[in-house]
Parts: sequence; structure tokens; C-alpha cells
Amino acid sequence: MSKNFLYQFNWFLIAFSLIATVINPYLGGITLYLWFFLIFFDFSFIQKLKYIPRKFLILMLLWLSYCLLKLNFSDAFKISALFLGVGYLCLMDKEIYPKLKAAFYISCLFCIVQFVFYWINPTFSSSIAGSNLSATIWGEKLATPGYVNQYKVLFLPRMGGLSREAGFFASLVIIMALIIYTREKTNIKEKTIHLSAYIFSLSKVSFSNLIIVILFPFRKLINKIPLALTFIFISLTFILVAFFLKMDANHFGVYNESLAHRFSSSFLIPKMGIQEFLIGCFDYSTCQVLNNSNLI
Repeated sequence: MSKNFLYQFNWFLIAFSLIATVINPYLGGITLYLWFFLIFFDFSFIQKLKYIPRKFLILMLLWLSYCLLKLNFSDAFKISALFLGVGYLCLMDKEIYPKLKAAFYISCLFCIVQFVFYWINPTFSSSIAGSNLSATIWGEKLATPGYVNQYKVLFLPRMGGLSREAGFFASLVIIMALIIYTREKTNIKEKTIHLSAYIFSLSKVSFSNLIIVILFPFRKLINKIPLALTFIFISLTFILVAFFLKMDANHFGVYNESLAHRFSSSFLIPKMGIQEFLIGCFDYSTCQVLNNSNLI
């Protein structure tokens, strides 16, 4: 086998592991993303590591030091994976993008197949989705957690493609479609696949796409706004929404788990002291800002 083929094959495996999360095994309470190990066999990436800005390396070391001081090795691994993953996508953009696109379309096709068989053979449809598919690949003990929640939203059941569940896949569809549309022209076949995957995975996040559609024509103007101002605006918007939802009502998080997952941090930020804001809580049982919030 040629060296070029091995590189191409490894790039595809990395992209497929990033897109199709159900193919990654689960061990010791952590999903072992295969791309994390495969990128170290991409010697072209290793050679480009010297181009990572020093400020990002310092930030990563600060986060890792904090995790290690807390003896939180799980978070240390997750932060390392996050920095490496983002760094890899940025440095290997030209090489990995076509493979990400191919892996995305494979996941979309799985979503369409799941949807079709939902009406013909529901058992088969659920067997090739979420944790069921992962269990088929790795067995029950190593299957990555996921949900085969093919319940109906509006009028259609929601499918998850090769993602953990439909909500994650819906986010993936929106993000990948935006990336593809900003980089190249698409034909009717690709647009049909995008639209089908979008409709067949309807989730709460899917409706946020309406905001993106409205703002997309103004992206050049929006890109001129300083990043810090954009971050502050989005943060304040989330905080206002959290308070509008009256999350301080008794046990809001128990009865509205989905909303609590998305807005609880925004609700808690204004209530935090300096220490809690900077370093968080070491123990949930003694975390005053959480215990006094009525969220749980």
C-alpha cells in the first residue's frame, strides 16, 4: 500500500470517528474517541504542531494544571482531547474537510434509512441507531451511551443517524450544512440529503436554525463585530432567557431537565461569588450557589 493511501485512510477514520460517535467504545466511564489516538499516526499533523499559537498552549496548560490540582483526571483527559481536536481541525483543514463531508453524508444516509425502516420495520430501525448500534459493534459492556428516542416531534419521528441521539445529530446537520454552504456550491442531490436529514431529526435545536437563516445573509457584517462583544452579547442573551424562564422556581431542573441542561449555567453565573466564578465548586454537596438556586 502506498504512503498516500495510508494517509487518506487514516484521515477518513479520524473524520468518521468525529462524526459517527456511536462507533467509539466506552470504557471506565469515558468514551474513548478513536480519533484521539489516530491523530498521533498522522505525521503531517505532528509536523504542524509547532504552528499552534503559544497563547492556546498556555491556556491548555492552565486548565490541565487546575484539573490535576483537583485530581480530576477525567476532566484533564477531556480538556486535552478538546484542545487536540480543535487544533487538528484547524491545522489539517485542507486534508480533513473532504473526509468530514463524506462521513457526514454517510451519517445522513443512516438517518434516512432509519426513517424509512421506522415505518416498515421499527425493530430494525432502532437496532441501527444510538447505543443499539454501538452495542452491535462493541458489545453491551463497551457500547457508548446513547438514546434511540425515535418519538415524534410535530408530526414525524426523529432519527439520530450515527450520532448518540437525534438532538446531537440535529446540531451536526446544521453545523455541517453551514460549513459546506460557506465553502462550496452544492447540487440538488446534496441539498435534498441536507433537508431530509434536517426534517428527520427535528429537535429543539433545529428551530434555532430559523435564526441562522435570518442572520446568514448578514454574516459579512456580523464578522466585523469584535469577538469579545459577540461573546458578551450571547452570554447576556442566555442569562436574560434563563431569568425569563423563572428557573428559581422550586425544583425547576427536576421538572424541566432539558431546559435546565441548556440554561442552568447562565442562570447561576450572576449568583456566583468570585471564587465560584473563577474555580467552580469542588464538591456539589457544599456548593452554595447551586444548593440555594432551587434548581434541584
